[in-house]
Amino acid sequence: MKIPHLNPAILLAFALPLHDATALGENGFEQSVKPILEAHCVKCHGPDKQKGKLRLDTLSTDFLKDRAAAESWHDASDQVKLGEMPPEDEDPLSTEDRKILTEWIDRNLSEAFKKMQGTESPLVMRRLNRAEYQHTMTDLLGFDMDYSDELPNDSLSPDGFLNNGATQVTSAVQIENYLKSARKALDYVLLDGQKPETSTSEVAWNKGNLRGAGNKRYLGQSS
Repeated sequence: MKIPHLNPAILLAFALPLHDATALGENGFEQSVKPILEAHCVKCHGPDKQKGKLRLDTLSTDFLKDRAAAESWHDASDQVKLGEMPPEDEDPLSTEDRKILTEWIDRNLSEAFKKMQGTESPLVMRRLNRAEYQHTMTDLLGFDMDYSDELPNDSLSPDGFLNNGATQVTSAVQIENYLKSARKALDYVLLDGQKPETSTSEVAWNKGNLRGAGNKRYLGQSS
């Protein structure tokens, strides 16, 4: 049986979906995602009106550098998936448009999350910050004192955290301060020399021979 010749372009059309949201770059956003936003979202989230204080026409598409924008896109994706957006009194999204929009958001969120987790960069080892060192020493020794008074302040990360290994600095002076604090604490909890002498106490209950405030309490006699 003779197999008819098929045009490679036709085969490619069947092999790839018409709109592949996972392959959309910046040009893909302009061509496929932005028109959906302009048709269904900008009316309520644009220059004239910003429901929920959200404006989508100028919202950053850099999910890694602009964390606040990434959160807004994440919320928008949830609203679309739940059918809350667009609202009932507006034209609904088609199945294809809904797929393009949500997959574009989800794909960018996933890529940004992987980069934030450091899967694309070397592993960063981090030390205990001041608060963590304070709690660790208190739990370890069971003795309440200020273990971090001589430690330098921790560096604040771009996200506002004090336990980001990439922004933590560890110097020889800082290590010495850690050890100095530990030695000071051990001087309090460890005792040198002979075992201290012990004493015993005898406790006798009041038989009612005494009157007054102690007549219902026990009498303690130390020896």
